[in-house]
Amino acid sequence: MYLLQVFLFSLVLGSACVTASDQAILHKPTDSSCHNACAALASSLGPLVHHSSPSFYTAQQSSLVPACVFTPTSPRDLSAGLQIIKSYDCHFAVRSGGHGISAGWSNSDGGVTIDLGSFNSVELLKDESEGERIARVGTGARWGDVYAALEPFGVAPVGGRSADVGVGGFILGGGISHLSRRYGWAMDNVKNFEVVLANGSIANINLDSAPDLFWALRGGGNNFGIVTRFDLQTYPQGPGWGGYNFHLMSHHDVSSRLSLLKLPFSAARPYTLNSLIDKTTTFLWRSACWLGFCLPVASLFSTFQNSSLELKTDPYAHMLIAFVYAADVNLHLGCSVTHYTTETGGPSAFSQFSSLPKVYSSLRNTTLRDSALEDTKYNQPGSRNLWLTSTFILNSTLISHLYTIFLSEIPATRSIKSAAIGLNFQPLSHETIKHFRKNGGNPLGLEQEEEPLMIVGYVLQWKREEDDEVMHKVGERILGRAVEEAKRMGLWRKFVYMNYAGSGQDVFGGYGEGNWERLREVGGRWDPEGVFTRLQPGGFKI
Repeated sequence: MYLLQVFLFSLVLGSACVTASDQAILHKPTDSSCHNACAALASSLGPLVHHSSPSFYTAQQSSLVPACVFTPTSPRDLSAGLQIIKSYDCHFAVRSGGHGISAGWSNSDGGVTIDLGSFNSVELLKDESEGERIARVGTGARWGDVYAALEPFGVAPVGGRSADVGVGGFILGGGISHLSRRYGWAMDNVKNFEVVLANGSIANINLDSAPDLFWALRGGGNNFGIVTRFDLQTYPQGPGWGGYNFHLMSHHDVSSRLSLLKLPFSAARPYTLNSLIDKTTTFLWRSACWLGFCLPVASLFSTFQNSSLELKTDPYAHMLIAFVYAADVNLHLGCSVTHYTTETGGPSAFSQFSSLPKVYSSLRNTTLRDSALEDTKYNQPGSRNLWLTSTFILNSTLISHLYTIFLSEIPATRSIKSAAIGLNFQPLSHETIKHFRKNGGNPLGLEQEEEPLMIVGYVLQWKREEDDEVMHKVGERILGRAVEEAKRMGLWRKFVYMNYAGSGQDVFGGYGEGNWERLREVGGRWDPEGVFTRLQPGGFKI
């Protein structure tokens, strides 16, 4: 089995379990207004303006060429620069950690890219009035560094599950965490935002100073200002338990499902490298199944549903499952990720998952930082990406139907170089949703939801720009058919999670018309000129 593990790790594990949208690329030529804005920025702020682009997670983002890059080191620098950019009516994008999927989301093609990487400080304070430990975290910090700074003090914020993800975009879009069952999403645990507003003022926005804007920033994205610092509630946190399980799906099950679909057969041409890889993969796959290492497809569906329901009131349990198809090797994998955020109880809580056949497991005693570093290892940058999402009532029969839809779209990707399609499922329980009411609430519109939900992510990765159209069509078909099937079964919910959403998805419509209208009203009061909706085109707009 060592050979099989090496084979899997070298070819496909990097795309097996992605824990999170791809907008149309904003190819905007650099116009004279942005040239002039960059010249004015350089004249006023000198060394903070240059032409070396920072790093980004996706190839689509990296391919964009801004007129210049502005790297402020203080809120005052940022305020001055924003006023210059605004005065020239130049479009811009704001980068926190560069992990946004969409082209143009945090890199401005032909405009100004504002890189907040210098806003990366982490400072632990004590709120004397309430006895709370507050972490002041810069928007450009990454979660691995945040955990590393706070771990010696035995505390942690509700933060990201991947070490390389930036703080800013993660929180403004919601922020699902290993700690969410206990405390809600990251946005629910912000005590104060330091924000550069459209008029250039630097404001501390909290429940007392500006309750309307405080509410809007918690899930409203980048529509209201540029956040430079988050004051985050921290909680006592020590080691926990968890990790990844990688599963080979049963060759018989997958073949049977594909046979029932009567899909066109697309075998590699004989006597080619692809043919050799196909035959080698099939031999190793069947051998692994014969030796008992493969997992019946339905077992992962039922284990996910059963564990989600059994553990729905357990505040320490966090899980997701994923399926992936890797086109280069024509292989079907499964993945289960389980974490228990206290030292004892994890193995027994997740015994159903632990007992499943697997080809690799990293389950161990761990910390939030260690877990985040592991996630980053499996999610390397550099590919072209499309992320899409939907929300349904938790149901294993629906998961089975979605997996069939997923399989039916595989032939379209078979010839795409380095193509991988992932389908992941994360439970969203009432235990998490009940925290959405705290600190003034958030605009997501889920407070009245009583049914256990699941957030479904559709993740597509590939290498070549010429394959964009095919991969986008595949992703859109899978999403459309999944939503149609969930509606047919009466299991569809309108909510669309911003941090996983793709171009054209109706994020704010999913919050409910009342909350969407309230967000627009807040935006009109705090940004009457529409600086963050008109000049900052990336992201979802109110």
